[in-house]
Amino acid sequence: MSGNIREFVTGPPALRTRLNEMITGLNRSANVIGDGFVKVRRTGSGWTIGLDIDKLRPRVWNRNRPPQLHEFLKAWYLFNGDYQDSSGNDHDLTNTNGSIVDNTYKVEGSQYADAGAKLIPATGDFTVTNWFDTKDTGDHTVWSQGQPPASGTIYLISPSSNHGIALVVYPIWNLSSTETNLNDGERHFVAIRRIGDKFDMYLDGIHTGEQKTYAGAIEQAINFRIGRLGTAEAYDFVGNLDDFRIYNKGLTDWEIRRVHEEGLAGKSEQGKVRKAYCKNDAGATTTIDCFLDEDWDDEGDEPSTITVNFSIAGPADTKCNAAEPRLTNGKLIFVTQLGGTWYCTTVLQAIEECECVPVE
Repeated sequence: MSGNIREFVTGPPALRTRLNEMITGLNRSANVIGDGFVKVRRTGSGWTIGLDIDKLRPRVWNRNRPPQLHEFLKAWYLFNGDYQDSSGNDHDLTNTNGSIVDNTYKVEGSQYADAGAKLIPATGDFTVTNWFDTKDTGDHTVWSQGQPPASGTIYLISPSSNHGIALVVYPIWNLSSTETNLNDGERHFVAIRRIGDKFDMYLDGIHTGEQKTYAGAIEQAINFRIGRLGTAEAYDFVGNLDDFRIYNKGLTDWEIRRVHEEGLAGKSEQGKVRKAYCKNDAGATTTIDCFLDEDWDDEGDEPSTITVNFSIAGPADTKCNAAEPRLTNGKLIFVTQLGGTWYCTTVLQAIEECECVPVE
């Protein structure tokens, strides 16, 4: 036998069959190079099992377990009393004049935080999620990487023109939410996702309905910054920022909703995800009446009835009102309220069941 062999079991010939079974199992369950790291040799009247250390890789337990969402985190800023990166990747923030109040990052202009790294890759998939609230009326940068006029500079901003939220890839395009007047002092959740050359935005758990394409590289000259657009102090954020998560993958609709739900503790009721049950069967429709999932009262009265809006624009095969099979009486869906209107939080596929909704 070649290699660095360490003997760990010996026995008489009668054990050969059993040892071969053990060897087969060990080689199958380990991360094996070549013909395996477990060897057998005859030693006089007996047999010895050896371990070829040169061919041994670190054992990976439960290799069939799917990766957990947190394993894709590149950076995670909770602002729980410090500016540390909770992902374990050591991208701690350097704070300039901002402060942590009630475990949120409070900035009032001329204040921002620098990650010390380019957290958004030049190419490849990523997702950035965070919470924000403001009452100010100016142009406010939530986060950025790069500096205009450099092509490929990317930043998320709440513009003074409508106080909505917009993702800008300079100077190509901007991807805007249809929701306006988000400077209402309420906390809002926003997620930006890139998969391939497609960019999507989610606001308070809802896909904004528009998708943009950019196949170029994201600017890598200036670090990822929170609350400032590159070096442009005039666009500094005024308000509170919280729970920034940067993933090195494009999260699914379901995963984005999970992140949204995880961050709801202590946030406003606006955008909170609730369960609802369809009251009737529905064809291709833009709205459907549902029971809001609440405890039935002592007198047995029905829960509140809400009208859920499915008329959300999007790619042709993911429009909510084109879903098949059609929604049926008693079907569980997930909803959220934005500006007094209830929306379904998940994209329904044109020829499939709701991909993100469990069936009870």
